[in-house]
Parts: sequence; structure tokens; C-alpha cells
Amino acid sequence: MRKNLLFTLIVVVASATIFVGCNRKNSDGAPIPRFEEYTYDHHNEGVSRTVILFQRIKNADKSDALAIIDTMNYRRTFAERIDENSTIFDLDAIAEAIQAEISEEGVLAGVECESRIEQMPILSREGRVVCFETSYYVFMGGAHGYESLIYDCYDVATGSLYDFAYLLEDEWGDAMRALIYNKLRYDYGEAVFPSITPENIHIPESVLITESGLMLVYQPYDIAPYSEGILSVELSDEAIAATGAPLVWIKDFEVIESK
Repeated sequence: MRKNLLFTLIVVVASATIFVGCNRKNSDGAPIPRFEEYTYDHHNEGVSRTVILFQRIKNADKSDALAIIDTMNYRRTFAERIDENSTIFDLDAIAEAIQAEISEEGVLAGVECESRIEQMPILSREGRVVCFETSYYVFMGGAHGYESLIYDCYDVATGSLYDFAYLLEDEWGDAMRALIYNKLRYDYGEAVFPSITPENIHIPESVLITESGLMLVYQPYDIAPYSEGILSVELSDEAIAATGAPLVWIKDFEVIESK
């Protein structure tokens, strides 16, 4: 499944790159974000390694929406290290604080500890949606480290962060739960915890809007043992629409709904 996930992302990123190279505005007439990467890499051999790759929106001054997305991405990426209302970017201070903590842990543990925050942007839906893929990895000694893969998706025209909790609400909720549960069981079988049922399956925090639907990403321990790693399921627009749930990420939902 990891290989399939990687292939999906390569295709999405490649198509997004082509689109950005040919257009500066999306189909709504909103400016398409352009990105610049902040990079921090500090290696104290035998003690610690800290890597940060963070994406700033280079043309955030071109619209209020892009400015909002840029700030929200900063807040969400480093939520535990900054005030939730902070608008001042101080990436160097954050990186140095993480490095200091990891170094201290490495000295105490007697092993090389590691912290990685690696982010990349993904544009989809004709440039109307921008998603940030953020991979976190921390090793503080012990049997293994902890990893997570988070997707945050935004409407480029408004700056709004998509919230997918509504998919399990209202009259379509039961059908959506069944759709997600059946796809998980089909893809992963008995790897999923026996306690996971159609009644208690949930929408994960991490959801990617792809060109053809949604990819739901479950972290280690979320619905399966750590040994299974990160699990993901892809749901097509058509499958979701068939449950009766509105597709809020599609500009002209009635076109999909009528198919």
C-alpha cells in the first residue's frame, strides 16, 4: 500500500507542477500559490539529527486567501510550539528549539535521537485546492520511533480549511461509515483492529483531496497495530456522492451528483 500511496502522490504532484507552469490563476480566477521551501538540517553525529522542510507561499501577498492559508499552515505545522494566534513566522527559532531538545534527549538516552518535519504542497482540482502533506518522525530511543502523515487541504479562493467531519453526519452518515469500513476491510483485511466496526469507524484528521476523490489516512495505532504502519483508503467522488453526502470540494457538485 505504501508503494501505491507514493505512486498516487507522484502523479498528483507531477500534474500539479505542469498546471502551475502553464497558469497563474485557477478556474475561479484566484491566484495559484507558488512556494518557497525553508530548510533546516542539523546533524550532531551520535547525538541528534533535526530536519525541517517547510513550505511558505511565495505570493501570499497576492490575495487575502493565500495569506490566510500561509499563516494557518504555519500554525498547524508547529501547533505545539507557537501561540495559536501567532502571525509572526520565526522558523529559525523553532528549528533551534527542536534541535536543542533532541540533542538533550540524545545525551540522556545515549543514542542518536532524531526529529523530522518534512512538508510538500500538492495542488489539485484545476488549482482550486492546495493541500500540504506533512510527515513527522521522532525517535527518542527505545524500540522504534513514531511517525505520522498529515494532510491539510484549503480552498484557494477563500482560504478555508476543509473539514470532513460532516461526512459522517446527517442522513448519509451510516452509508459513509459502511463505505469507509468496507474499503478498509477490502484493502487490509484482518490487519485492522477487530474493535473497528461500521458503527465506530471515524474520519481521520488527515484527508487528502485528490483529482478523483478523497484519500483518508490513518496513523499508526489509530485503527491497526503499529506494525501495520500508516493505512490509507481512497474513495472516489462518485462513491461518496452515491451515499448522498455533498462534495464540498467540487465547484459544480450537481454535475457529479447527476452521474
